[in-house]
Amino acid sequence: MNEYNINIGIDVAKNHLDVCILPSGKTKRFKNNELGIISLIEFIGNKEPIERIILEPTGGYEELVLEMLSEKNYKISLVNAAQIRAFAKANGILAKTDKIDAFFYFTFF
Repeated sequence: MNEYNINIGIDVAKNHLDVCILPSGKTKRFKNNELGIISLIEFIGNKEPIERIILEPTGGYEELVLEMLSEKNYKISLVNAAQIRAFAKANGILAKTDKIDAFFYFTFF
């Protein structure tokens, strides 16, 4: 990643999405519904270039956000949440929060 590229990690839960934008470190929580995802897309804005959006498959809770982000032609990668957690632990991050996980999605990839 060069310093000008934007990467976005999204931790997906049934009711909300925790988003971390790097390299700025900006974070925000959105509802995991159509209006929340529209707000998420507005939050991302026209940050150029967005290198990649990384999120986890969560048994279907990711489907709407995946669909809506795909419609905007973002590059999206799905990563295994267990691998992200193991990577965070290996880096000495023992705390577990959605915000931390959203950050490590980008770091892992």
